[in-house]
Amino acid sequence: MHGGSHDVIVVGLGGMGSAAAYHLARRGQRVLGLERFGPVHDQGSSHGGSRLIRQACFEDPAYVPLAQRSYELWRALESSSGDTLLLDTGGLLLGSPDSPMTDLGARLTALGTRLLGPARPLLDGRTKILVLPDGVLSAVPFESLGVGGESYRPLVADATVRVAPSLRLVLARQRGLRAGGATLLALADPVYAKSPAPGSLTKDELALVARNSRFLDYFTPLPETRTEVQAIARLFPSGSSEILVGDAARESVLKKTDLLRFRHVHLATHGILGGEVPGVGEPALVLGEEPGEDGFLTASEVERLKLDADLTVLSACNTGSGEYFTGEGVMGLSRSFLLAGSRAVVVSLWPVASKATERFMVDLYGHLRTLPTAEALRRAKLDMIERARRSGGPEAHPFFWAPFIVFGG
Repeated sequence: MHGGSHDVIVVGLGGMGSAAAYHLARRGQRVLGLERFGPVHDQGSSHGGSRLIRQACFEDPAYVPLAQRSYELWRALESSSGDTLLLDTGGLLLGSPDSPMTDLGARLTALGTRLLGPARPLLDGRTKILVLPDGVLSAVPFESLGVGGESYRPLVADATVRVAPSLRLVLARQRGLRAGGATLLALADPVYAKSPAPGSLTKDELALVARNSRFLDYFTPLPETRTEVQAIARLFPSGSSEILVGDAARESVLKKTDLLRFRHVHLATHGILGGEVPGVGEPALVLGEEPGEDGFLTASEVERLKLDADLTVLSACNTGSGEYFTGEGVMGLSRSFLLAGSRAVVVSLWPVASKATERFMVDLYGHLRTLPTAEALRRAKLDMIERARRSGGPEAHPFFWAPFIVFGG
């Protein structure tokens, strides 16, 4: 045992204990671990050469974001250790044909009948639908609801769906599309903070790190988002795009940029819910570390931006979520960008599959050249479904295309 004082003592270095000790040390705490058998033993509840984890958590939906986050942390640990720790493989899930767990289409059709059934006479033949969801329905992607028939047929196959946080916001934001050529501001692939080696900083320095980096080292890099925005920029006329990537993808740079110049704003980075990161009580986009900024562009900071965009796309996780207040809908990033001046905002309702999203976003902007926002989003979803059906890929599942919804427009 080493001498000196410690901030935290962890008793038992099994799966939970070793993880707690590791993350506490990364945050600059002096940690002492006590283990009866020594590290890496076979006397605990979880041991052996390998463990199986999965993102398809049927036990409860609350497990899914936890599994998604664990994948990010495994990748971060791989990056810091230089070892391959997480191996992606295929999986086969077996179940009874009549099990509600194996027939998502039947469940979505039943939910569609319950939610849309009373309005069916009004919806028949309609190809454009505006939804003002109330309460928990703000988390429902209405385009994924089944519209009847012997097999699952989502609403997106028949109609274009837009969402609005509240009727008041709809009436206050009725503006036509701006004139002029297409212009794009795209931000992607920020450089996140790197934790200092435990014990290498003084207490004052540790306090400064905690105040300025705010857990940014726990977000894995997103190099595929750089590819995403570069592919999107190629769809715009030469010289009409400004791309902020790497060290330029920072709060101060975005806040100083004249955003009124751009008809399209595309932000591809991590998104968090309010309270997901200690000290950040609002939904936020995660940007690069820098002095004077905490790296989190929060909803209230977004409202102070000045936009005149036809569309803002938030290609991140959970950007459509937020606190609900009666009469005003989801108080998330979507509402903040509308209040900042964007006519429409595309957001996600749950953590998204990064590679599939890259292709989806390129399809979306391709359709935006000739179609209104809501219809372009619908066509991008149908493209993903059809492409997956032809190739046998998994992207026809609503998990991949349903989270993206359009507010306003």
